[in-house]
Amino acid sequence: MHYYQRALKITQKIGSRPGEGILTLNLGWLAGIMGDYPAASEFLTKSHRIMREVGDSQGEANSLNNLSLFTGVQGEHSLAKTYADDGIASSQEIQYRAGEAIGLTFLGHALTGQGALAEAKTAYQKALDIRQGMEQVNLCCEPMAGLARIGLLESDLTSAEKSAARILQHLAQGGTLDGIDHPNFVRLICYKVLRALEDSRAQPFLEETFTALQAQAAKIQDETLRQSFLNNVPWHQQIIQEYQHNSKIQVNR
Repeated sequence: MHYYQRALKITQKIGSRPGEGILTLNLGWLAGIMGDYPAASEFLTKSHRIMREVGDSQGEANSLNNLSLFTGVQGEHSLAKTYADDGIASSQEIQYRAGEAIGLTFLGHALTGQGALAEAKTAYQKALDIRQGMEQVNLCCEPMAGLARIGLLESDLTSAEKSAARILQHLAQGGTLDGIDHPNFVRLICYKVLRALEDSRAQPFLEETFTALQAQAAKIQDETLRQSFLNNVPWHQQIIQEYQHNSKIQVNR
């Protein structure tokens, strides 16, 4: 983040508005990944304004999509839906299929948060269809995790297992979750499905997920950002809580 901020000062100094738009977009995304949601909102709102000003339609769609993601994470699902709808519309206008898939995935998140599960399922499936059409195997996992979560919410374990199994098979075959904004969201949902099924893989998968999360956090040198990453991102909190709870149960036994 430090280098992005230095680069931003340089672009502002030389008056490069397109460069400023790209850097504020990247800073907003990074702040959101770290769980600093006020900073993410500030950067992304500014990025959206600049992208519109300079006529960067793809950058505008990306700004809107990221605003949807990080607004939804904070529980503002109605606003997140509005941003996602706008991001999808912007992407469709310029035939930006990857942006449309991102927007549809985040729309699915927002609709799930609102309890509109049938609509969310449609959004996730459309996102998955685009990702499969583009042969983006890793990126298929996020909408599949969304579908698995809906299965859990609807107490449809057959459906939840079907979606989670595809992700788990991908990982078992050496696949990764590279490119997904929140891979730990995907891992958390897979764990929840395994736990609901009373599958023996649940606890080892949780331990692996917790270990990976701690390794990610250890790479963040700034202590404030590291704590934000661990404590402000909802699925990181849940992973830690699940791990601590299950560890206590094991110790008591």
